[in-house]
Amino acid sequence: MDSSEKCMSIGVLDPEFSVVASQAAIELDSVILGRPFGRFDSIRKIAEFLKCSFEKKVGQAGQMTFDSSTIAVLGNAFDTVMLGHHATTVEDVVGEAWRMAEHLETTEKSKSGELEQMREFCVALARCVSSYRQSIEDMTPTHPNKRG
Repeated sequence: MDSSEKCMSIGVLDPEFSVVASQAAIELDSVILGRPFGRFDSIRKIAEFLKCSFEKKVGQAGQMTFDSSTIAVLGNAFDTVMLGHHATTVEDVVGEAWRMAEHLETTEKSKSGELEQMREFCVALARCVSSYRQSIEDMTPTHPNKRG
């Protein structure tokens, strides 16, 4: 992705993120089953999210900025599907994210096994995002005067 392209604004704490990840899994399932699905909008959004989640700092080789919640969610999702090894460091998570983004960007050229791995990742991502959001909501104290 070149620098002229704008990164999308979706993040792991956005309410619609788990829906987008689930829809990407459905799109991948359709490809696996040989059913045309259209433009793969959700797959593209997840690929963009994965690449845009880690920004390189200009002029500072080897340094990146990222959101800790993104690292937590992606690390859990990658561990859930076990894509060869556990992601134990931030570097592992970033590397897996870039590899998965590249696979998602070439969905139409992918083999069945790769498609199934991508689908499993999208399902795991949707679950991990939902769980993470719920844990954040559970930690948020309710206002003492709120009825409900």
